[in-house]
Amino acid sequence: GVGSLGLRGFQKLENPALRERLKLNEEKHLHSGVRITGVASMSPSHDILKTDDVLLEVGDSKIAQDGTIELKGRDGERIMLDYAISLHAPGEGLQVKILRDGHEKLVNVKLEVDKRLVPIMDTFDCFAQYYMVGGLVFIPLTIPWLEYFIGKSSSPQMLGVFFEKLKTSLPAEGR
Repeated sequence: GVGSLGLRGFQKLENPALRERLKLNEEKHLHSGVRITGVASMSPSHDILKTDDVLLEVGDSKIAQDGTIELKGRDGERIMLDYAISLHAPGEGLQVKILRDGHEKLVNVKLEVDKRLVPIMDTFDCFAQYYMVGGLVFIPLTIPWLEYFIGKSSSPQMLGVFFEKLKTSLPAEGR
């Protein structure tokens, strides 16, 4: 997987009123930083980064107010800040410079693969279909999900027993 800071999203800081509200110094932080709009509750940065923090730097890359960083070795070319994060493997620590309440802070965040409440099982970057009713989550029963679920149990041989019981319970036209 790809390492992640666990951010729910960020907002460009092109609005002067928003920049003033977040206490960005116009001389020191001119045209830099993005606002964190949320941090995933199960992410490693949940207790480190907060909503309304301003990301100023990721690693040694300065973040512009439009959420881009300069592409190293290519003058004048820019790329989204996610690229700087993706250069680091899950488990690595990444130094991040933030602005919180008008004060700059350097923090170290351990990158992890995003943890999801509803797992992605069948394809890359494809969300599983699910229904939520009364706090219960219903997802399609798929072979990869069964392999994942039963593989995590103490008795992986139960997969074969489950399939046999499933086959005998289906009507003949459903087999």
